[in-house]
Amino acid sequence: MDEIMSLVILAREGSEGAFEKLLIKYQGLLLSVSQKYSNMCPEESRDFDDFLQEAKIAFFKAIETYNEEKKITFGAYAKVCIRNRLISYVRMLNSQKRKNERPRSKGKQGRDDNVVQDSFFNTEELKIVRSIAPLILSRYEYKIFEMYFMLGMRTKEIAKRLSKEERSVNNAIYRMKTKIIRHLKNNDA
Repeated sequence: MDEIMSLVILAREGSEGAFEKLLIKYQGLLLSVSQKYSNMCPEESRDFDDFLQEAKIAFFKAIETYNEEKKITFGAYAKVCIRNRLISYVRMLNSQKRKNERPRSKGKQGRDDNVVQDSFFNTEELKIVRSIAPLILSRYEYKIFEMYFMLGMRTKEIAKRLSKEERSVNNAIYRMKTKIIRHLKNNDA
């Protein structure tokens, strides 16, 4: 068994010393990947320390999940784990930036609710919709509900993330709105 694998096993068992040695050995990787992905972010969101912290979290998870029986070195596996986490982090920051740039409709300037929600439901309906959505929507529709109404993602983003066609996502959004409106009307009567 080589030195890296021994350190991975010890770190997995809780040895802080082994974890620190691995961090030092892979410090160059952590720094270079963090720098690469921090440069993909909007400048106001570009905090290198945050990226490095995300990289360290991914590195720790790589230690926990690495399978030495696979035909991949620990370094290559850790790089993939770090890269994937930082890509997700960049997407999240970019999504937040887009969300903050969307114009708000008149009369709703001070609210923290999602812009998409603001334009479709009033305040009272929004409270009701959040509570009934898990009960009246299918699993697929609810997943899209969370992404579309709660996270403010666009249909193209949702389709990509769920590996679905954009048409399928649009159809689900239409069905959701129909079910929600029908439920709200039936409970008003």
